[in-house]
Amino acid sequence: MVSACGDSLQKPTGLENDNEDSVVVLNDSDKADFEEESEKETTKKEIAEKEDNQDNDDKTEKKKSENSSQTKKSDGQTSKQTKESKKKTTKSGSNKESKTAKKNKPKSSETSKKSNKSSKKGNESSKPKKDVVTISIVISSSEVPLGPTEIEIESGDKVLDVFYRATNQNGIQQSVRGAGGSAYIEGIANVYEFDRGQGSGWMYRINGIFPDRGVGAVPVEAGDRIELLYTVNLGKDLNANLQPFRR
Repeated sequence: MVSACGDSLQKPTGLENDNEDSVVVLNDSDKADFEEESEKETTKKEIAEKEDNQDNDDKTEKKKSENSSQTKKSDGQTSKQTKESKKKTTKSGSNKESKTAKKNKPKSSETSKKSNKSSKKGNESSKPKKDVVTISIVISSSEVPLGPTEIEIESGDKVLDVFYRATNQNGIQQSVRGAGGSAYIEGIANVYEFDRGQGSGWMYRINGIFPDRGVGAVPVEAGDRIELLYTVNLGKDLNANLQPFRR
């Protein structure tokens, strides 16, 4: 028998490509379509990346703007607080200065008043003090036309001079008979001698002593205590004992 020829033996049987990689062969039109699709995909990727980058940039800008606005707000608050603190400091300083000024402000009115008082006291102290005596007029324990009263005296005054001055200053009625050393007091406050009996009339006493001379003859001295007294029994009711005085 004759075997098959060589050509027939080399003819592929269809089993040789089972374990080999398949190779796709594209014609020109397919290649163009493939390249176009690749370019489209690349363009889409680029656009997507650009959009992502734009979103990221927008987010970054938004954060920056938010941060800047927060920074401005914080700066504004800080400046406001600083201004308020400055105002408070200025007010407190001005208040302190005003208080200090008030404290240090010279009290001119009070000072002038004090100076006036001091000057008055100085004038009073510089002025020579006038001599005074004390005089009183008593009719009875229930009738006192004049209580103890100080009266200024002058050099050479007698008891009669002090009597006139006291009754005139206090509006007390009086009646005197005679003048000088012979002067005699008839009535005081409308109460006269003999009004309350034959032994009634007016007497006087100086420093507890009943002088033996009339009111127009006895001189007075500073500090004397003069009493005009009404007797109803020639002085016995007053325990009067006439004595020489300042002769």
